[in-house]
Amino acid sequence: MKILKKIRIFALIVTATVTLSFLSPLVSLAGLYTAADFQTVRMNNKEAVEKLIELATVYNTKYVNGTVGQKLTDGLIDSTSNNSGGNESRADKNKKRVPYNYYAFDCCGMVKALFLWGWDSGKYQYNGNEDVDQSALWEMCDNQSYSFTSKESIKPGEFLYRSGHCGIYIGDGYAVECTPDWNSGVQISRVIMNGDPSTDKSDRAKKWTGHGELPFIKYTYNNLYKTSSKGMLQLNKSSYSPGEQIRITVKGLGNSSYDNAFISMYSTRFPTETYNSLNNWCYI
Repeated sequence: MKILKKIRIFALIVTATVTLSFLSPLVSLAGLYTAADFQTVRMNNKEAVEKLIELATVYNTKYVNGTVGQKLTDGLIDSTSNNSGGNESRADKNKKRVPYNYYAFDCCGMVKALFLWGWDSGKYQYNGNEDVDQSALWEMCDNQSYSFTSKESIKPGEFLYRSGHCGIYIGDGYAVECTPDWNSGVQISRVIMNGDPSTDKSDRAKKWTGHGELPFIKYTYNNLYKTSSKGMLQLNKSSYSPGEQIRITVKGLGNSSYDNAFISMYSTRFPTETYNSLNNWCYI
């Protein structure tokens, strides 16, 4: 009996030692990150919208599920190919864009990188304790609403949610989202409101389930795009007045045949109360 008891005690000691040895890397890993903080305000909604428009119009981006703004590389594409079947099917096309200074995002990665981790030209302070999905971001939103009655009923900077996807409203019926649809990356799209006519896949428009206010953004402004002689926020404008300053962005360069390449020409000034059009004059 005494021998059996000693054997059991020895077995318990061995089991405890193995368990602690197994858990210690996890404890050490958790210690690398600061405690999650979703309640501290990082910026107001005007600043948030400015960051979104800059990311959508200035930077080359590609949709890669499981990424948060890393530089697009062959290694990143290979390491994330198992995150989803979509990543694997897009891998070859994405690799053609590696030489052209692209950044990889997914939908909630865009939100976390820009608003929680200070993303700027590929540099950011990643916090693994705050690396949550779009459903968790939706759950923490204040003033949740499932109504899309008008463009003015949603504040700029509000979180847009639908099952498996998210975006941010930027005002006057438009959003910024990172999606594999259309140009596959961070882009400006139209928010389908109640009563809008049905659309097809060629229309860069999406229907969302709900919208709400993220706790780390202060919703100071109800409308960033006030009426003026130039009208409200304008996208895909087809005319250009001689002398207007523009910013030219070339995207989609992948190979010698330039498949899916396009040029966007944007106003160089962010909309204000006196000058409030975000003009995309040319979309080729």
